Formats: sequence, structure tokens, C-alpha cells
Amino acid sequence: MNSRQDDDLARWRRSSERVEQRSPAPPWNRRTDGGIEVAPVYTPRDWPGSAETVAERVGLPGSPPYTRGVFPTGHRNIAWQTQQIVGWGTAEETAERLAYLISQGQQGHRGAVLNVVHDQPTLAGLDSDHPLAAGQVGKGGVAIDSLGDMQTLTEAFDPQDTFLSIVAMGTAPVLLAMYQETSARRGTAGEELAGVMLNDPLTSFWGARTHILPVRPSVRLVTDVIELCQRELPRWNPIGVSGYHAREAGATPVQELAFTLAAGLAYVEAGVARGLDPNDFARRFSFFFEVNNDFFEEIAKLRAARRMWAEELSRRFDVRDPTALALRFHVQTAGSSCTAQEPENNIVRTAVQALAGVLASTNGLHTNAMDEALAIPTETSARIALRTQQLLREELGVTRVADPLGGSWFVEALTDEVEERARALIGELESQGETLLDAIERAVADDWVNQQIRDEAWRSQQLIESGERPVVGVNRHVDPDAELRIELFEADERLENKQLRRLEHWRADRDTAASNAALDSLRRTCETDDNLMLPLRDAVAAGATMGEVCDRLRDAFGDAQGVSR
Repeated sequence: MNSRQDDDLARWRRSSERVEQRSPAPPWNRRTDGGIEVAPVYTPRDWPGSAETVAERVGLPGSPPYTRGVFPTGHRNIAWQTQQIVGWGTAEETAERLAYLISQGQQGHRGAVLNVVHDQPTLAGLDSDHPLAAGQVGKGGVAIDSLGDMQTLTEAFDPQDTFLSIVAMGTAPVLLAMYQETSARRGTAGEELAGVMLNDPLTSFWGARTHILPVRPSVRLVTDVIELCQRELPRWNPIGVSGYHAREAGATPVQELAFTLAAGLAYVEAGVARGLDPNDFARRFSFFFEVNNDFFEEIAKLRAARRMWAEELSRRFDVRDPTALALRFHVQTAGSSCTAQEPENNIVRTAVQALAGVLASTNGLHTNAMDEALAIPTETSARIALRTQQLLREELGVTRVADPLGGSWFVEALTDEVEERARALIGELESQGETLLDAIERAVADDWVNQQIRDEAWRSQQLIESGERPVVGVNRHVDPDAELRIELFEADERLENKQLRRLEHWRADRDTAASNAALDSLRRTCETDDNLMLPLRDAVAAGATMGEVCDRLRDAFGDAQGVSR
């Protein structure tokens, strides 16, 4: 700065100090939700980016290090994929909702984009008639026990014109095998299938907790899927590394970023150890982040994620392919920010969170419904959530310029700060083992990651309970006479019995001998280094159920903690 600017800044500081003395800023205006101190104003001194720094650290949209997005013109020409989550009851009910969303304009780059979530028994690798599944069948997601269920679910769309997202961790390979087999029977070849699945057991150990196997065999199965996709499913993204679930558990944005990228790098490490080229397979990696309430911190986190991923792939694995270096991610607005009190307020929260995702150049977006904290969305609330995205995309002018916040002194300084803290946390994690996978395995065994997240969850809850972090309608501006004025979805309790009858008929109609033989072959393959996806697909094609396949895997590799057969 020149002397004139120095004088102006000094005068501003004196003025701001007088304002602060008369009317101190509330605590929530002094730091981000993640605990990063922020100044009341930012100048070139806070982010003194030279031409060289701007070129190296910020760059241009569509070019490494991708801080500003993976598309040259942002969303001006290529809109994000609209990915509203759907799933409850049996395959019939979910297929009906999928068809409704398609009719209402849920689209992506090539056709319909469908995001299917599964019930807890399916995620845990249990059949619907397992004792532990009682009362949970079809609740919070669709029940998929067999190839027949997958066939019914996918009748709602044409696999050739659909991008399917499978929201599952440990059981994602089984669901992919079912989808691949079902699509083949409808005449859709593997090279035509497009989609993504979480298939991310590592972050499940500290987030969703729907892993079914210990760390090492879990990563082996992930690597088998990566290898299969390289060979047979070139348009399928074999993994969607998830930070969302850790964030819902209480992680800060920095923790979400650090632990998610660490897991992603561990999967690359495993692929390289298998002999696969990261310049090829990393092109199909994707990520899944949360966008919560702190508008600018969330944007900074997502910009830092792209830059860190490009730099780490280049440094650790000598990746040079530009597409492999480009981190692509889907974001979902924060379910944990939705309140049961005055649920209409959630429409505003979701809209602003979605705007942050759009300004951060997300590749896909799910907007939560206003009744997220109360029930499965009704058609009305699901439509409002979908319309929120359509308004942002088509009506409000926010897609005209790629990365419009790029070059903001505050945004760039905050992006650097989030990145610096995330790198330090990755380093702390990595110091616990010789390889990144070793370190994660040790950290899981010692409960280190979970404890880090629990500490921050406790801190956050204390801030809410003390009122230091406001939640409108909960601890501030509370209307004691407010009534619930929205219609809630009411689950049909008969759906569980319906699913149990479907499963019973499936077992009665299949060739049991062929099914058992295929399961035995899968179990024998577990004792070798061969790819498990081929015998796994043979098993579901022969009629084996989700629980039967997962039981053979657990028998070979052991149960993940907290999952019983």
C-alpha cells in the first residue's frame, strides 16, 4: 500500500474501534462456525496476491489447480446435476417418486439424474427378515434384498439415459452388481451405464457407520470396484468419497476437508499398489461434501478442496492428466441445520446453503426438504426443494459468471486459512502410520478421528445451548405459540410386511442350489487375490440376497464393529 492507503487504513481502524466500543460485535460475528477468527474487513494486506501467486494458487476456471472450478465457464454453459435423494418403503414406492421427480425436471448432463438412498438393513448388509431389521425395513430409505427388488426399482427409468447415484457405503458393491446385472438383462451394456456410488467405507468408520467389513478388506473391495470400472464400466464413478456424514456427526469444515481428502488419497494409494495408473482411474473419482450455514467458510472449503486434491495427486503420485487432477464433487445442504421447530425456516437455510454450493462451482447438488428434521419429504416439500435449485439455475442470475467470488480478499484469505489448517490435520493423521492407509487403520482402531469429531460436536452444541451461536426459532426469536402448519409424510407400516412377503417369494422361486453354489464360489474367491466383483455379480444373478452375500464376506473377513450377522 502507498502512504495514502496507509493513512486511510489507520483512520478506518480508529473508527472501527470506536464502533466496537459502543456496540461490540456479537460472538457469532467474530469467527466462523469452524472457529476461524475473522476481521471486520479485508484489504490487499490480508491477501497480497501477486500476479505469480494468483496464477499458481488461484488460476482460471477449468485449469489446474482448479481453485475456481473444473469447467472453464462455470455454470454459464453447463449446469450442475440436480440430485434429490429419494428412497423409502419397497422398490415400488421409490420407483413412483423417481418417476415424479423426472416429470418435474430433475435432470443432468445426459438425462435423468436419480439419487437413491437405502434403508438401514440394506446399508448394514442384512436381509429384511433379519431380527435386527425389525421395525427398520423401508424406513429412511428403500429396501433392496434381491435382484428382483433392483429390477422393480429401475423400471422407473432407462439406464441408457440416466445417471444413477447409489447412496451406500459397505454394501455399494453388491448394489452395483445388482444394477449392472439388471441393466444387462434390459439390453444396456456396461459401457453405457453412467452413475456414481459412495462406496467409501473409510469415512464410514467416523461418519455414516454403515461399513460391513474391517478396514483392509473394505479397501480391497473398493479397489476391486475401481478395477472393474476400468475394465467394464468406463462411465461409472466407482467411488464418491464422503465428508457429508462426518459433518453431520459434528465435524468442522476443516475436519471434513482433511479427513475426506485423506480417505480419497488412501484409495488412490491402494489403487497404485494394485498396479493401476492413477492418471486413468482417478479421472472417475468423485467427492461428496456438506454445505452448512457459514456461507463464506463453506465456499472457501470447497475451493480449497479442489486445489489440495490437484496438488496432492501431483506430489504424491506424479499424476499429470488434467482430468484426473480435477476434483469433482456433489454437495448436499445440511440436514443437521434443519430444525423441527418452525420448519418453514428450513426453506431459507437450504436456499442460502445451495447458493454457496453453486458459487463454489459444485458439480451436483441436493437440496434438503423443509421437513427434513421431521419425516420423509412429501411431494410438496420435495417439489419446493427441487424448485430451489431450478430458481438458482434459471431465474436469479447467479450462473452467468464462473467463480464470481474469485479474487475477493476475504474469500482468498479464508480459502488459504482453511487449506493450511486442513493440511496440518492431514499431517497429524498421517504421522500415525508408514502409509496413509496404515495411519487411517491405526486412527480407526484408536478412535482418534471419532474423538476429534466428538470434541467439536460438543463445542458446537455448547455454543447453541448458551445462545452464542443463534438458531432462529430455537434459541432466538422463538414463538412459543408457533404451530406446525405443514403436512407431514406418513409411512405405511404395512410396507414392511409387503417387503417380507417379496423376500419370501423370491427365495421360494429361485434355484437354491445354483444360488448356494455361487455363494460358495464367492467365499472361495475371498481366499485369493482375485477380483471379488465377478463372483459377487454371479451370486446376485443366481438369486442370492443382500444378506447372504454380505454374510459370506463377513465370514471370510470378519464383522465390522457394531454389525452382527
